Amino acid sequence: MDWLWRDLRFGFRNLNKDRRFALLAILALALGIGATTVIFSAIDSIVLEPFAYRDSPRLTRFFIHDANRPHDNGRGSLSVPEFMDFREQNHVFEDVIGTSDLDILYTNNEGTQFFSGALVTPNACEFLGMKPALGRWIISEDGKPGAPPVFVMSYRLWSKQFNKDPGIVGTTMTLNGVSRTLVGIMPPRFLLGNDDIWIPIAWTHSDINNSETGNFRVRMWGMGRLKPGVSLKAAAADLNVIAQRLSKVYPKDYPEHFSVVTSTLTDSVVR
Repeated sequence: MDWLWRDLRFGFRNLNKDRRFALLAILALALGIGATTVIFSAIDSIVLEPFAYRDSPRLTRFFIHDANRPHDNGRGSLSVPEFMDFREQNHVFEDVIGTSDLDILYTNNEGTQFFSGALVTPNACEFLGMKPALGRWIISEDGKPGAPPVFVMSYRLWSKQFNKDPGIVGTTMTLNGVSRTLVGIMPPRFLLGNDDIWIPIAWTHSDINNSETGNFRVRMWGMGRLKPGVSLKAAAADLNVIAQRLSKVYPKDYPEHFSVVTSTLTDSVVR
């Protein structure tokens, strides 16, 4: 300790002799440490562990790739009938969820505000496996005919717009002219579609025209969880069989020469 104390006094005396040099050295260290911390935080949240979802390495997106456009990523959006066929006929996914972008107009006594939102299949929250920060997540019963209209909110919107007020869970808000009950606040890292609000949907072939959007022009984005041991290549081959059948039913939606391309959620988002 005596030697350490002497070294510290010697160092402080030298720094005191040239205060400008000392200030620049301290500033350089601060910038270096700060930059390193920021870079590591970015790498950790974007590359090392980009998603905190359950079994995230097996989460898979799929695209219809036009062979005549090799540099195009392909078509990821599906009509509702297409999405349902892929979900019901595949042999490679444990489960599949679907989302559809939806602009949200929130109306209250102060006026109208715009939020980004999405319609999601009722299994989406359970599929991703992240428990809500408050309240509950969307469940299958929320998508059944006659179920009370509900929604869940992002942690980001809850923080910025509602000052993290826990009392708003269970209240009713008017979204796109419909009174809906807020049943849950999702955790900070639940960023499905980077949206603010998620509303449950449930479509079947028989009642598709009674859905909230009400027509076949709705586009769905599908994501599945691969069964253990199933590779991306095997998944693509299985989905390609389904796509070949669908191309005969919806010929206008498929190019003459195409294939199904699969990628992990991580690769499709951060590649």
